[in-house]
Amino acid sequence: MKNDILTLLQIKNVGRRTINKAIKDGSINKLLEKHHTEIAEAQGKAEAIKEFCRKNYIEFTTILDDNFPACLKSIPDPPTILFCRGNLSLLGSRAVAIVGSRKPTDYSMKAAYRLSKIFTEKGFTIVSGLATGIDTAAHTSCLDSGGKTIAVMPCGLDKVYPALNKVLAQRILCSGGLLVSNS
Repeated sequence: MKNDILTLLQIKNVGRRTINKAIKDGSINKLLEKHHTEIAEAQGKAEAIKEFCRKNYIEFTTILDDNFPACLKSIPDPPTILFCRGNLSLLGSRAVAIVGSRKPTDYSMKAAYRLSKIFTEKGFTIVSGLATGIDTAAHTSCLDSGGKTIAVMPCGLDKVYPALNKVLAQRILCSGGLLVSNS
């Protein structure tokens, strides 16, 4: 089913909402049948994505997989697929998100750093977006405190945005963290 979801996502006008509805209704096979004429081309695209993932140490998990975060499954419009590089076991860890302004005050940066340190010391995984500002402070504090962090990327895992945080992304991976994207 994992490969079917990746394949369906390659078909024009079939997105996560359509797939999630078919999963909920139990009609995923009907959706595959409905688009049978487009499946061969879509499978080719899906295979190219899987090959790219293999070459770049990227794994993917779908909403139907056991390791897909339960908290995401329960939101009204969940992602259907997550591309991951790093420690996938963190997807099931006790986590807290710390996000905020890209142009914070000095006080806000110190507060975010301290808050991340406190949660890290309590055993939480820190989740943030790898953006400049508060996100960078949260990830950095977590790593400085010896914790694990997940960076939710705004783009694919083949590039780091902002480029300014390439070193931080590498540090996250080298420290047993995780980079995640839904594209």
